[in-house]
Amino acid sequence: MLPSKPVVLLEHRLPAARHELANQMTEWSDHHIDVIATANHQETLDAIDEKSEIGGRATAIIVDSQSIDPSFSDFAKEIHERRAGIPIAILADGKITIHGLDGKEPLPVQKALISLANSWRPEDPQVTVSGPADSVKMNEIRGTLERAGFQSDFVAEPTSEPTVKIKGCDPLINPTKTDLLRAFNIISSPTNGMDHRYDLVIIGAGPAGLSAALAACVNVGLSTLVIESNLLGGTATTSINPIDNYLGFPQGISGPRLARLAVQQIRVLNQTDFRLDLRAQCLRKDERNPGRYIIEVSSERGSEDVPLSAGMILLACGLKPRDLPLAKGSHIPDRGVYYSALPCDRYHEKDNSVVIFGGGDSAGRAALLFSKESRVSVVATYGFNRMSLRLQRDLEDARIATYKTHRVAGFVGDHQLSKVILEDVSSAPPRTLPIAATSAYILIGGTPDTKWLCPNQSGRRRGELKIDRDRSGYIKTDIYLRPYGGKLPFETSLPGVFAAGDVRVNSLRRVGQAVGQGVAAVASMERYAIKHPGILDDEDSPAYSWLRH
Repeated sequence: MLPSKPVVLLEHRLPAARHELANQMTEWSDHHIDVIATANHQETLDAIDEKSEIGGRATAIIVDSQSIDPSFSDFAKEIHERRAGIPIAILADGKITIHGLDGKEPLPVQKALISLANSWRPEDPQVTVSGPADSVKMNEIRGTLERAGFQSDFVAEPTSEPTVKIKGCDPLINPTKTDLLRAFNIISSPTNGMDHRYDLVIIGAGPAGLSAALAACVNVGLSTLVIESNLLGGTATTSINPIDNYLGFPQGISGPRLARLAVQQIRVLNQTDFRLDLRAQCLRKDERNPGRYIIEVSSERGSEDVPLSAGMILLACGLKPRDLPLAKGSHIPDRGVYYSALPCDRYHEKDNSVVIFGGGDSAGRAALLFSKESRVSVVATYGFNRMSLRLQRDLEDARIATYKTHRVAGFVGDHQLSKVILEDVSSAPPRTLPIAATSAYILIGGTPDTKWLCPNQSGRRRGELKIDRDRSGYIKTDIYLRPYGGKLPFETSLPGVFAAGDVRVNSLRRVGQAVGQGVAAVASMERYAIKHPGILDDEDSPAYSWLRH
């Protein structure tokens, strides 16, 4: 585990100002600091005593000038005796005077908070990743670290297993995403075992799933498990540009940071369990309680399927990347073809030849990102109708090669991509055009990750249940079901199974909509649990007694 975060004590007599400043400190430190708000000198001293276990954690204090009285000198002396060297910042007339740091000139609150945050911000841990340079596992590890906000050094060791070394911690050999996120204190170990009979299991840890997890425990008191097999934060974390259409963030916010803030909020307010290395395989009824469900899952480590028990289920599994329509055998089996582009990939691709497939904004932004370090080509078989005019002009200004009448015919390379074969569909017969490529990024949108919910007859397991979907695989809920039959909002064709976010029919694919639907789906679950109290088997769940009776 990484060392715990430093602590800042914020003393202010006015509750509203106290909490606003605490939120600012947290925001400016990018959540690298624990901010504890206190109302007076005694609460501050008590907090220091209560936090005695922090040992070497750097602690600092901000005090409102109106809280300074004749006892302040004794208070400062007491602080020094308990924790020598703690800097004290005085807040007065909208400015902060920082004592114990270089310079004592009053600074505007915002500038002072930034200065304090920078002074106390712990250095990012020294992280080294070693192993085969371009293996699927290595790219997954580096992508997970990037989305978690941590930079890493890379050492190529072709014959060794992927290893992550964090200064001061034991090395992680071939770690899963769950192993990495726990090591960086982003998620904690589950409170319950796999055999726990949860009130609610949420499949998908995107904006819809995370908002539902928060509402389920805080608003209803449901014992909740979130499982995810791909990305914490969902496809929102794959956006190169900040999310600028989500309420409350005027400058925009990156997808990975939004996900980290959401998980931190869930950890502070409830005990939701996270398991981010499980993939749902099928649903069936619970033979012990026919009102409940069993979810068959597989582990990232390849272990045998393990059943999960759920009183209710939220399907928030989102979209998976759309693949190119290639003939069987045309794919590179392991290396060189990717389905998302992150800012850190720019440096991995330095001096490489990169081909990007797609005609939307994501493809355009990725092309501009890579063009700073690499030779880039864009293949947009159906043109740039889905790309903004500004991005199209930027591509022209950057002199990026574009292919608007070509489609991909295949990839060439043994275990590392070397060429992409294109066909010019504007000619008859189509002309073949090979272009050099060390990496290909397929950014052509996504499809709902719901195939496992509607298997064909030959692939069905005993007792496996099916969910009604439309022709494209999106899940039908409430009014989209025929006959409607009085379904609750967001309820699917299976009673007690709900869906929210991008996976639903007619989704707008917006973060704000997904967050709202996650909360609204939990409101429907509460109504469902009141009507069917027998689905709650967990007597330790806060919701058990009052919903059951």
